[in-house]
Amino acid sequence: MEGKASRVSTGEVRLHYVHLSEPYSPAESAAARYSVLVYLPDGPLLDAVREAESAAAMEGVNGLWDGVMPDLDGVARVDRLGRRYVRPSSMGAPEVAGEVYSGCYGKVVFDVVPVLKKGVAYLWASLVSVEKTRDGEPQGAPRAAGGGRP
Repeated sequence: MEGKASRVSTGEVRLHYVHLSEPYSPAESAAARYSVLVYLPDGPLLDAVREAESAAAMEGVNGLWDGVMPDLDGVARVDRLGRRYVRPSSMGAPEVAGEVYSGCYGKVVFDVVPVLKKGVAYLWASLVSVEKTRDGEPQGAPRAAGGGRP
């Protein structure tokens, strides 16, 4: 699958909301998935995600979506602070190299894939692998008075 147009390899990024040791569901009605959140600054990474979205959309038009291009949002989202991000996820455990945690730095590989579910067409970021590259400040860690580590 090397060179797949809808595959994104992030290079080194800070990892947020890491759920790789067991699947997580934010709501009882949602399926539990392995996932990680990656912010997308303007530049080459955001461009790569947009290119993968375009390739996956064309794959959908030529396959699952029967020649029709639906109105798509893409896989990149914007949080309440205006930051773009992507949260690739998978039902099965992705490949993980190193002790990955929220706040460390790593490389993430995901595929943008076309989906047709219950008559609704959309794009999904399917998590393939995560590799820790270096430590970072853990997120959600307990803090001592004054903001220092206990």
